[in-house]
Amino acid sequence: MLKTIRRDKLKRDIAKGLYVCKCNYHFSDDARYDYISDENTAYKQINLISEGNKRDYDKINLREDDFSSQVGRAWENADGSVTLVIHSNLSYDFKKV
Repeated sequence: MLKTIRRDKLKRDIAKGLYVCKCNYHFSDDARYDYISDENTAYKQINLISEGNKRDYDKINLREDDFSSQVGRAWENADGSVTLVIHSNLSYDFKKV
């Protein structure tokens, strides 16, 4: 059975550098920009974007509000990885480093 994870705890652990991440899927209104490809299956370091913090294109960029949306959820999978669904069009998997 999947175990629910508190998203604020996940965010704090990410800020400590305890996880790497990969994008499961990201759908937009324009299919040309959607991505589910082999390139996105590699785990990468995470950059938390907050006020005054810039994007790092060598990392997965997550906004702080990605962890507090009303429709989001997170859970621990049987293999110990964590899945974060930000909304129906965007999901990430995390594993501990």
